[in-house]
Amino acid sequence: MRSYFMVLPALFLAVPAVAQDRDAPPASGQDLAAAARALSDPQVQRGVAALVGALSDTVMATRVGPLAQVDPSIGPDDTLGSMAERRDPGFHDRMTRNTEVAVGTAGRTVAAATGMAAELNATAERLRQALGAAAP
Repeated sequence: MRSYFMVLPALFLAVPAVAQDRDAPPASGQDLAAAARALSDPQVQRGVAALVGALSDTVMATRVGPLAQVDPSIGPDDTLGSMAERRDPGFHDRMTRNTEVAVGTAGRTVAAATGMAAELNATAERLRQALGAAAP
């Protein structure tokens, strides 16, 4: 069950990228640097963790009592959250900390990728030239 919670931050961070207009110009270095700064900000990390926590709490309130017929460890009044807490008492706190860490890691990754943008563009140009030279 814990692995699902690790996916939530990744999905949250991926949504804006997926939702971008295909015809929109690519993000500038300044945009990426601003994103890296924001994602590296502890306040932003706490905010994202709070949002993910709220979304998780909503899902975790799902009642699963009817599954007691097939799994004796499930009680008739259980929710996903009560089951998770029973199996891993610190899961909510750990999820919050892991989300903050994941957002910080995303910030460092964006900053590193931004720093490599010129080199990646040069590599892409060399690849275009190599492919152009290889074309019949």
